Amino acid sequence: MKESYNYILSNLVFITRIPVRLKFEYKSDKGNVRFFPLIGIILGVIMGSIALVSQRLFGSLPAATLSVLSMIILTGGIHLDGLSDMADGLLSYKDRDTVIEIMKDSRIGAMGVIALVSLIILKIVFVNLLISSNLLQFVFFYPVVGRLAIVNACYFGRPIAKSRLGAGFIGNIKTLEFLLIQASYLIFMVIINLALTGADSFLLASIPLVIALAVNLFFSKKLVKNVTNAIGGISGDILGGACELAEALSLPLFFLGVKICEGLI
Repeated sequence: MKESYNYILSNLVFITRIPVRLKFEYKSDKGNVRFFPLIGIILGVIMGSIALVSQRLFGSLPAATLSVLSMIILTGGIHLDGLSDMADGLLSYKDRDTVIEIMKDSRIGAMGVIALVSLIILKIVFVNLLISSNLLQFVFFYPVVGRLAIVNACYFGRPIAKSRLGAGFIGNIKTLEFLLIQASYLIFMVIINLALTGADSFLLASIPLVIALAVNLFFSKKLVKNVTNAIGGISGDILGGACELAEALSLPLFFLGVKICEGLI
């Protein structure tokens, strides 16, 4: 119990800017990974609550904008930084060593800016779509899907030899632990969604989440494979990029999943 407590607070310090005033022992090893999606739950509750209140005060588009901006503030843009570095490096189409050096450069390039702006716009558009379609409950879940993408990348990937950030997580998850993480967070989200949508809405509560997590799994594996072929492994920047891309991808998948359910009912 104490070890889990240390991992949870360590993750809050590591991947968010949520202030932690409690005493704990900082952890940074493979044990952190199983609690990454839990941080997504915490972020989802805060950000979804902001969207809920903002919708009632200002409407769906301002609510979507404020919720997406709140996520950036809550995380300090740590995963967006990874996305921009990944875009700058991989889209430079240079040799392996040059790509790695570009990704390590703290300065942002044109491809990084394009990736960031495009992703933020896509998030606002699809969060607005969910809110305006009375599907705000799904806004609570996309941060969880993003952190599950980090788990997926850690499971499928291997660290770049020169990388330190993320090296303790990447390639160190056992198959059974990986499956338990996927199953436990899926079950948790379905239960919460059932509580929000009603006990008679099992398909609506489960199918969009199952679709999003299944596509997320395929997407993460494909991303890791392509990046590994390009630079010989993955790094912390790739984990951050995977998180942001999976979040953006899950939003339209939630909407499409609901439409599929409506066709079945």
